[in-house]
Amino acid sequence: MRAGMARVGASFRTKPQMRVGSGTVGCVFPHKATDAGLVPSGSGCQTAAMFEVRPLTEQTWSDLEELFDLPGGSIVRGCWCMFYRKVGQVSVSKAAGPGHKKELHALVRSGVTPGLVGYADRTPVGWISLGPREEYRKLERSRVMKPVDDTPVWSIVCTFVAKVHRGQGYQYKLLEGAIDFARDQGVRMLEAYPVDKPERSHDDFMFFGSRSLYERAGFREVVRRSPTRLVMRRALRPRASAVLN
Repeated sequence: MRAGMARVGASFRTKPQMRVGSGTVGCVFPHKATDAGLVPSGSGCQTAAMFEVRPLTEQTWSDLEELFDLPGGSIVRGCWCMFYRKVGQVSVSKAAGPGHKKELHALVRSGVTPGLVGYADRTPVGWISLGPREEYRKLERSRVMKPVDDTPVWSIVCTFVAKVHRGQGYQYKLLEGAIDFARDQGVRMLEAYPVDKPERSHDDFMFFGSRSLYERAGFREVVRRSPTRLVMRRALRPRASAVLN
């Protein structure tokens, strides 16, 4: 099985934090970060949805369709994460969407796993696109995202959480799931191209994610070619069980 192809039906649950109770949904006490560390930010417990990611396959394709069809998804409906897979002028308009959708579906049918769908209590809430850098052809000619060196990397080019599900930490959980997925595919270096500027951009234009998102997940800056964009990387180690085997 080559890198870029996933086990059909595999799923990856993100690590719960500060959860008590049993079962798939437990009791979570909200906390916030301060100079003194994490301190409680609320008086009572809250239930937390079980979150997991699943590779995009024929079995999960309809879930991606459901996700992209939600309100606030006009950009992803025009792109279907095909923009960076092409060279030259690429439209992400409403009219171009159906063609991009067919192309992404064809990739899935060919056995390629172009990304992961995120679920909260089995409801699709988010998407993250990642894979071998060479599959994203437009990166080669990008002034900001061109190769740093000859290190083999997987690139993360898009994260999307449906508008109705934003503000619940799902973007970070998607990233956690992507890291686990990449590690299980034998990837040793992940690369991302986040936004880094004082003012916040509109959510619809934050598909690359923010610097703080990736720093929290252990990524570090390797080069900056733009005042508002940078290249970040995280090295991945094999799981202990894989090393023992």
